[in-house]
Amino acid sequence: MPAKAAAPATKKAGAKSKKVRASNPLFVARPRSARIGGDVRPKGRDLSRFVRWPKYVRLQRQKKILLQRLKMPPSIHQFSRTLDKNQAAELFKLLIKKMDVPFAIVKGKARLGTLTHLKTSSVVALTKVNKDDEAKLKQLTESFHAQFNENVERKWRDGTMGLKTQAKLEKRRQQLEVERLKKLEAQR
Repeated sequence: MPAKAAAPATKKAGAKSKKVRASNPLFVARPRSARIGGDVRPKGRDLSRFVRWPKYVRLQRQKKILLQRLKMPPSIHQFSRTLDKNQAAELFKLLIKKMDVPFAIVKGKARLGTLTHLKTSSVVALTKVNKDDEAKLKQLTESFHAQFNENVERKWRDGTMGLKTQAKLEKRRQQLEVERLKKLEAQR
């Protein structure tokens, strides 16, 4: 880059004279670059997010963020995506029967909503009841226990299969028998 020529000095009446520095051709003046990889880091700007941190530091930070985003404990969260609604309902029934807690299945969430003074409610657990209503609750508990807890699901079928299935199984049994006889002959 060519050096800049010094401007001619002009004197005004009553003005102080300024010293004019001659530019050195060995050191060319360039504007500062405060970008990434530039010479000078700008003051007051945190560039730590541009640093490639070690893997263990990145894992710690990612884990912290994930734990902040979880809305339930990790011990429960690991099972939350594995069950659909029907499986969860069946598991709930089995658990309740195992613990011998009386429960009832109510048709429609709106009916439970009337109990809780809400529009809808999917689950209700009664823990405390007024003394006036204890007799009614005990009666309901006994009827729920008899209707849902003690109701053993019966197996209505006796295990007989249709004609097509019986024929298919018989054919498969015959093929297996033929293969077994061939193996025995091959061993002799």
